[in-house]
Amino acid sequence: MATTTVAPPKRCLDNWSFYDATGYCYKVFHNATWENAENFCYSYGAHLTSIHSLEEDLFIASNGFPCIALKIKMVTDMISFDPNDHGMSWQNIAWIGLFTVTNQTDWMWIDHTPYNYSIWGPTRPCCSSVAAYCVGLRNGPVWGWPVGVWADDECDDIFGHFVCKKLAYQ
Repeated sequence: MATTTVAPPKRCLDNWSFYDATGYCYKVFHNATWENAENFCYSYGAHLTSIHSLEEDLFIASNGFPCIALKIKMVTDMISFDPNDHGMSWQNIAWIGLFTVTNQTDWMWIDHTPYNYSIWGPTRPCCSSVAAYCVGLRNGPVWGWPVGVWADDECDDIFGHFVCKKLAYQ
């Protein structure tokens, strides 16, 4: 008697990564301001990613960016922070869906999920007179910070990456 193998149901669009712990699909795209990135995600029925745990943060940082898995270190280990290392590359930052429009204490996710987790880099969030601030996830060496930490930046900056998040197919 012949046996047949049934393929598991497709959970994500092609080239999107499924994360079982959240039930969401993620994909990294390139080179945009925060607003343009959100509009692009929205065209896929997605939003810029929200992040609600260290595990989700590390999943995004390790699966979304080329060759980054070998660079991952625990983001809670700030011992590696070197305040004298001011190397900066917009290619090592990815927009996520966190922003504020009133001040730097009332943060919200663009997908309207609760702001219940954060992993700010040293000295962040920082003070500014800019009307709106958005958040980028460090996915490579930036200011000597560990991979995965966040920093607030001007929303009009063009970063090398942005991460979209979409509910998986059921």
